[in-house]
Amino acid sequence: MPLEKPNSYDHARLAVMTDPSVRTWVKSAVKDLEARDPIDAADDAHLVAKLMALRSTEALNRWRNGVDYEMSTK
Repeated sequence: MPLEKPNSYDHARLAVMTDPSVRTWVKSAVKDLEARDPIDAADDAHLVAKLMALRSTEALNRWRNGVDYEMSTK
């Protein structure tokens, strides 16, 4: 029986998992999320991405205003 042709997810996953510049925690998160329902996993990952984007924007704004982000979050 012939092997199925890999889909775009398989190609993208292989690229992520074999890239030495991708952090270990990201690779672990991919593996963990694959055990879940793909729609729930995507929704949760999107929520985390939005939260981190907000954090990044606030840190950049504080930096622009001369405020140390780490000190302002404690």
